[in-house]
Amino acid sequence: MNLMILLFTSLLAGLQLYGIRQLGLAKDFLTSGIFRVGEEEMHASSVVAYTRVYLIFLFLVHLVVWLLGFVHIHPILGAFGCALAFCDFVLNHEVITHLANEPFSSKAADRLMAFGLMLAILQVACCFLMMGLVIIREVG
Repeated sequence: MNLMILLFTSLLAGLQLYGIRQLGLAKDFLTSGIFRVGEEEMHASSVVAYTRVYLIFLFLVHLVVWLLGFVHIHPILGAFGCALAFCDFVLNHEVITHLANEPFSSKAADRLMAFGLMLAILQVACCFLMMGLVIIREVG
């Protein structure tokens, strides 16, 4: 069980760190409403359905990790991780819903990115804390 928790938690931390690396692309997407992949450009309204499916999948991965942490590691850590995952899901869902209609202003995009960055940093810190607790439990 501890190995599964380590694997899922490291996967989740990797996804969050990758998202932090892509903040420059996120600002362009939020302000223009156009998603660019290579030479192709897609409007945000055309990728909303796919993005919602991805968000639901990511939210379920979050819940699995944090519920495992709640049961096997520490209840407070698991509950805090679940709350962060829910806030992240709601933020991203609202952003995608808004982008389907119109892009954000530059100021609003900066605020959204700052809040998203804060959530991501807290989630990565919780992931590393949970991985550390699993390792300490195995060794000690």
